Amino acid sequence: MKNVIITGGAGFIGSNLVESILKKNLAKKIYVIDNYSSGSKKNHIKNRIIQYIKNDTKNIFEIRQLKKVKIDFIFHLAEFSRIVQSFEYFDNCWDSNIQGTKKIIEFALHKKAKLIYSASSSKFGNENNQYLSPYAWTKAKNVELIKCYKEWYGLNYVICYFYNVYGPRQIKNHYMSAVIGIFENQYLNNEPLTVVSPGNQKRDFTHVYDIVGIY
Repeated sequence: MKNVIITGGAGFIGSNLVESILKKNLAKKIYVIDNYSSGSKKNHIKNRIIQYIKNDTKNIFEIRQLKKVKIDFIFHLAEFSRIVQSFEYFDNCWDSNIQGTKKIIEFALHKKAKLIYSASSSKFGNENNQYLSPYAWTKAKNVELIKCYKEWYGLNYVICYFYNVYGPRQIKNHYMSAVIGIFENQYLNNEPLTVVSPGNQKRDFTHVYDIVGIY
């Protein structure tokens, strides 16, 4: 049985991951770190082995509950995760994806824990152009940084790429909502779906249960 940290564990994908780990009895203790910028206490799962900690990832070394605990795995999901919004909220994107993730990488190395990093498929868009948005650039650079930490310091890691995840607990009415969440909210309110012109774009979509292995 392992001690696990899930950053962003009160969010959409993170809360489903918590549920999956619980169902499979894979952890002795789950520490959830979330600043609730897009996560919600409604996504909390009541279980004696889960501890929810409200904080930013850049402060992970200062979290007292983690100082003397052996950590085996860190699932890092707590990053700014929208393309269009990253232009308007650039500082938030930078703070979370660059400063926060660097601290998570260093903490994983410090604890000799395996880091599971949620990378983004956006870096593969438009001929692998990572310069399309602040979001795409920061995610691409974090992948490079993680690989460098492996070469420089022996970081143990796995990188996962997500393709437009949807499903239970997805954000429906929030500035960070993704397209399927927006469509669901509009459908439930009998509103027309805001299909972007010309309306013939194609995307791959992945159910969250396939991402977290909840079956």
